[in-house]
Amino acid sequence: MYVWRMLKYLMIFAIIFTCTKETDAQSLGQERVKRIKSCTVRVVIEGSGSIGTAFFVNESGALLTCWHVIEPSIVQIGDRRSFKKIYIVYPKGDSEEVAIPTTFFDSKLNISAVAYDFCLLAIINPKNKKYPFLKMGVYDLANEGDDIYTCGYPLAIQQQFVSKGIISTKYINENNAIAISDGKVVTMPRHESLLDVTMNPGNSGGAIIKIGDTPDKDEVIGIADFIINPIAGIADELTSKFKGAAGLKIMGVDPNITFAGFTELFKTTSNGISGCISLNHVIDALK
Repeated sequence: MYVWRMLKYLMIFAIIFTCTKETDAQSLGQERVKRIKSCTVRVVIEGSGSIGTAFFVNESGALLTCWHVIEPSIVQIGDRRSFKKIYIVYPKGDSEEVAIPTTFFDSKLNISAVAYDFCLLAIINPKNKKYPFLKMGVYDLANEGDDIYTCGYPLAIQQQFVSKGIISTKYINENNAIAISDGKVVTMPRHESLLDVTMNPGNSGGAIIKIGDTPDKDEVIGIADFIINPIAGIADELTSKFKGAAGLKIMGVDPNITFAGFTELFKTTSNGISGCISLNHVIDALK
């Protein structure tokens, strides 16, 4: 009875957050949509289920994404490090192989990249052309209540997904910390913003763009980085409580696997509260 009662509450939460989400009817305009789509790509790692997004930051083809997006490509065994291939995939399906610059494994920059969750990517064999790119801005000039938008590849879909919202709050995460090589935990406060915009796994690494007075004044002020799901804790509790008999199948279906998949869906789906990291961390680290 406990499990099904909790499941009922889980469904109620899902319905409430889905139905009460307000829609901003104001259009971004085709110029903005076309620009961000032309500069946004999907990140794919060979032999990995990792999904993510990246965007071009200069005409030479440099891209920016989150560290946690490309981290599965790094295979560390003792002191030996190897890499799985990383590809960026364009909307039409063509792709290019990219690599993490070696400087990102220098001690100081690596600590910043991991703590602030960012990474540059370089195209291994760039085409002889100028790549479209997004204009970098200043995070400090973005205010709570400002309109923003983003583009990415949520939930492993292969189509670009554009979302629009606002900056709900800006703050400093004083508890942001990482463990460095000797096992010591280092606290590195991180500037973050909560956004009233729907994002899901796969959006990570996308540009958070502040809307300017005109499209040519739009600027990147952050990187899409995380989502907040208020029912994730309930989903975890349900999974731990629901323990069907081993080997039990109902109409050929294992209820344990089905239930675990159901609760995982709720855990990883955004209810409209998402977060980004400040672009300032990237700019400061790369100086």
